[in-house]
Amino acid sequence: MPDFPDFFADGFSLTVGPFGVVITFQLSQPTLEPGAHVDPGIVVARARMTPALAKALSQGLNDAVAQQATVQQAETTVRH
Repeated sequence: MPDFPDFFADGFSLTVGPFGVVITFQLSQPTLEPGAHVDPGIVVARARMTPALAKALSQGLNDAVAQQATVQQAETTVRH
């Protein structure tokens, strides 16, 4: 089985077309400059997929986030 690279990203950009979707994962660079700035970041990975797969991924992520929010809510509830 081929070894796939592991990566960390703290940003992403999304490009959608009629025949494909591209998610570009980025890693921002820290800055000491005061004020707002736009840092496009360094591209660490790019995933290309069909719109159908992007829709399934979106639904899966939404379900996972909703489930995690429910778990965290239960863990942080104080009972007296």
